[in-house]
Amino acid sequence: MSCNTNTLYIKTGATVQLTCVYKNDVGELISAEGLQIDVDFIDPKTKQVLKSTSTVDGSIYLTHNLGEYVVDAGSSTGWPVGNMPVDILYTANGVSQPTTDFIINFSEGRTTAMSST
Repeated sequence: MSCNTNTLYIKTGATVQLTCVYKNDVGELISAEGLQIDVDFIDPKTKQVLKSTSTVDGSIYLTHNLGEYVVDAGSSTGWPVGNMPVDILYTANGVSQPTTDFIINFSEGRTTAMSST
């Protein structure tokens, strides 16, 4: 299965909502109907799961577009700064398909306004 292996950049405190797609090995979008999708956000320091999301608990849901789904991890307030691995696991009929982890780089959540003088 295909997975975006680019690094995403997000500030801590932001709402983490990712739109993802399910593809076959040649990059074609395929239906995610009937899949259990589990996504774990891994603390970069402790290597423990910081947040789990799943189609089982409704924090991951399918859209009306072929192969598209949304991961809603909620607020990242209190999440550590740094490169956070994100692990996706697809399961259908008892068979699990792991993917390559991708990275979200969390930076300090401060945004400063520029003054015009």
